[in-house]
Amino acid sequence: MRLLKPPHTPVPTSSEGLHVQPGRALNAPLLYAKPWLAALQPLLRQRGINTHELLRDLPPYYDDIKTADYRISHYQLQQLLGQVECRVNEPQIWQLLAETFCQTALNPLVELSLQAASLADALKYGYRYRDLVLPNVVVLPHRRTDDLVLDIIPFSGSRNKMTAAARRASIKLTIALMVSIAKLRGHDLHHWCLHLPPDISPLPVWQKWRVQTHVREIPRLVIPRQQLNQSRTVQPGQLKQARYFCQIQRQSLAAPAQFERIFRYVLLRLNRSDDVSLSELSMAMGLSVSSCKRLFASFGQSYQVFYDQVRLYKLLDLLQQPGGTNSELAQQLGYSNPNNFRRACKRWLGLAPDQLRQRLLS
Repeated sequence: MRLLKPPHTPVPTSSEGLHVQPGRALNAPLLYAKPWLAALQPLLRQRGINTHELLRDLPPYYDDIKTADYRISHYQLQQLLGQVECRVNEPQIWQLLAETFCQTALNPLVELSLQAASLADALKYGYRYRDLVLPNVVVLPHRRTDDLVLDIIPFSGSRNKMTAAARRASIKLTIALMVSIAKLRGHDLHHWCLHLPPDISPLPVWQKWRVQTHVREIPRLVIPRQQLNQSRTVQPGQLKQARYFCQIQRQSLAAPAQFERIFRYVLLRLNRSDDVSLSELSMAMGLSVSSCKRLFASFGQSYQVFYDQVRLYKLLDLLQQPGGTNSELAQQLGYSNPNNFRRACKRWLGLAPDQLRQRLLS
């Protein structure tokens, strides 16, 4: 059985359109935020953090609000995560938040992931309904012979201190959630391999659990194949119920995973060696150029920052393949001039392409 889509699978049904649902901004309130806030507030209070001050820019939150009735936008969540990252001087907070989130049982996707017959099924459900849980990230999964690779790319850029903090928080929280579900399912993590950017240190508990860690500019989680298919007893009634509630919640989301669709669309164009201008992307999305600029700004990015992020993802993939001159790499990444490509590589990573290739292959 095929687990997940590979990262280079074309998402649009044709190369002519991105099929973003018209009339709904990508930054409209989509996330079911109550489970995250229910998990976060007690942890903050225990650490003497004024939760009212931290949540003042969010819609009023009450314990008796139904889960499906309380939502915040991606931008609001980005601001909240950034503030927690800056104000709580405790790296373990993100693992504690993920574990508390799983224990509150307020999100049906957690129950569905725990009831799944195998880790492969749990990850498949997690990917299908990721909009109900994952905070501000693009997840690009693909299978290799011996393992499953999950690339984790945050929405937010690094334009200022707050968006940089939100980026780090989103990465750590996403990984902590995946690790928490695996631990609750009884998996041994010492064969898992985690790649983190240089500015993010692995959480102490990950080191305690002997998760292998490496440095990579785009975060990556590698799960060994033998763990994916380990089966366990399923309680059909609970599994069916959790899947039903996930379907109901997801149906009320007008346009799931749209930012990820944009990322995949641009990546697909790069795979065809096509440069993608902002005006071309705006046309594909059915938006004006100014509306498209505002969209990216709401995530703390310009289109150029986003486009460079897609190029970086593609570059890391290309550099791990044999052959390919700098001129060929430049062409595949939409640069007409190899010198511009070389300068961009040093700007992104502080290394020339040849140096980066040596480090990746060492």
